[in-house]
Amino acid sequence: MPTPLRVLIAEDRPDEAELMVYEVSRSGFEPEWTRVETEEDYLKELQSAPDVILADHTLPNFNAPRALRLLKDRGMDVPLIMVTGSISEEVAVERIKEGASDYILKDRMARLGPAVKRALEEKILRDEKRKADELIRRNLERIRALHEINIAITSTLDLRTMLNVLLEKIDLFLPFPSATTVRLLNRQTALLESLACRNLDEEEWRTQENRALSGRAKTVVETKAPLIIGNVQTDPRTHNRSIYLKYGLVSYAGVPLIAKAQVLGVLGVYTKVEHAFSDEEMEFLMTLADQAAIAIHNAQLYADMETSNKVKSEFLSVVSHELRTPLNVVISYASMIKDRVFGETNTEQDNALNKILVRADDQLKMINSILYATSVEAQTVVVQNSRINLADFVNDLRLSYVNSKSQDLTIEWDYPPTLPDVTTDRVKLRQIIDNLIANAIKFTPQGKVRISFHYFPEREQLECKVEDNGIGISAETLPFIFDKFRQADSSNTRSYDGVGLGLYIAKEFERLLGGDIDVQSEPEKGTTFTVMLPC
Repeated sequence: MPTPLRVLIAEDRPDEAELMVYEVSRSGFEPEWTRVETEEDYLKELQSAPDVILADHTLPNFNAPRALRLLKDRGMDVPLIMVTGSISEEVAVERIKEGASDYILKDRMARLGPAVKRALEEKILRDEKRKADELIRRNLERIRALHEINIAITSTLDLRTMLNVLLEKIDLFLPFPSATTVRLLNRQTALLESLACRNLDEEEWRTQENRALSGRAKTVVETKAPLIIGNVQTDPRTHNRSIYLKYGLVSYAGVPLIAKAQVLGVLGVYTKVEHAFSDEEMEFLMTLADQAAIAIHNAQLYADMETSNKVKSEFLSVVSHELRTPLNVVISYASMIKDRVFGETNTEQDNALNKILVRADDQLKMINSILYATSVEAQTVVVQNSRINLADFVNDLRLSYVNSKSQDLTIEWDYPPTLPDVTTDRVKLRQIIDNLIANAIKFTPQGKVRISFHYFPEREQLECKVEDNGIGISAETLPFIFDKFRQADSSNTRSYDGVGLGLYIAKEFERLLGGDIDVQSEPEKGTTFTVMLPC
C-alpha cells in the first residue's frame, strides 16, 4: 500500500511538477502535492508542514537556495531536494553544505524517487538522534537533581530544616508552576500533621487542611501507591476547596513516603495549570519520595534517640545503610550514561558525569567510614585472615590510583619486583592503606605522595610507608589525630572534605591485626605514616 506523502514543489512549469510527482509515486509513495512559484506562496504552504520539498534551483522570482534559507530560518527540519536543469558540482556541494538533502538533474528525473526515500530515512535517523539526546539531557538533569537533593536533605538531621530544603530543591527541578506539601503521620495519634509546604501560606494551609486521615491522603496511605487527580477543585475527595481555588491549584500527584515498609506520610505536588503527569515525572517524584522518606525516617530516629553511645552508634549505622541505597542508584545511573548505555554523550556531558561520579564516590566513602566506625565501636568487627599474594595486592592498589593524579600532585610507588605470600586480613589491610593514601592526597594540594612497601622475612613483618610533602601536622595536634571525628585544627581543615574517621579506622584496624602505626610530621613540610604489620 503506497505511503502518504505531503510534497511541496517550488517550480514554475506545471508539466515539470507533474513529472516530479510521477517519479515520487513510482517509489511507493502516494503524493499529496502543492506547486508554488513565489516566496509568498511558499511561506504560506510551509505552515502546513510538508514532508518533503522539491525546489527548482533557479526560478524567475524564487529559487532553491532562497527556499532553503527560509526553511532553516524557521528551524524546520524538512528534507529539501534541488531539481535543476544544470548545475556545477561545486555549486551542488555548496548547497548540500547549506542544508539541502540532495540534488537531481532534470534529465535524470528517474533518480528523484530514490532520493526522496533516502532523504526521509535520513530525517528519521536525525529525529531518533534528537530524541536520544533529549533523553540523555533529561537523565542528566534527573541525576543532578537527585544528587543535589540527596546532599541537601542529608546535610541536617533537624526534621523541619530538612523538609524545607527538600521542598525548595524539588521546586527548582519541577518543569511547571507548582506548590508542594509534606504531611506526616503522627505515630501516637494516627493523625496527619501538615509539617511543611512550598508556594503556599503555611499558617493558612495548616488551618485549612483536614488532620484526619481521609480523602486523597487516605487513598495514598492505604494503597501505598501514588495517586493522580486531574482537578482537585472538582474532585469529591477534596475537603476544603477554598484554598485550592485561592492559590489556583488544579492537578495533583500524591506520593507515599515509605521507609522500612511503613508509610510515614504523603508528598503532595499541585500544579497551577491542568497537567497530565507523565510516567517519567511520576518515576522522578517516587524516587524523590524514597530519598525523602529515608531522610525523614533518620531525622525521626535522631529526634527519638537516647544520649547513650550505643544508641548513637546504632543510629549512625542505620543512617549509613539507608543513605547508600539512593547514592548507589545515582552512581549506577551516572555510570550507565557515561558508558553510553542510553546513547552517545558529548564532552560537556562527560565532564558533568565525571564530577557527579567523583563527588558521589566521596560521599560513599564517607558513609562506609561511618559504618566501619560504628562496627568497631559495637565490637562486631571480625578479623578474617587468608593467604594473599603481596605483589598482586600492591599492584591492584597502585592501579586503583592511576586516575587520581592531577597536574599539581604526583603519586610515586616504591616496592620490590617480588613480594611473598603472607597471611592477613586483605580487606582491612586495604582499608588501612587506602585511608592513609586518601589522607595524604587530601592534605597535599600540590607536590608528591610516595607509597612504599617492604617485607622483612627475618621478622615476618610488612612495612608500608605513606609520605607526603603537604601541609603537615602541628606538634600539639599529633597526639589526637587518630581520635574519632578528629581532624587537624579548624583553620587548616575548614577547606577539606571528610568526617574525621579515616585515621581512626586505620588505627583501629591496625590494632585488630596486631600491628602499629607511627606518624612523623612537621607543619608545611609534610607527614609520614609508617605501618608495621606482623604477617
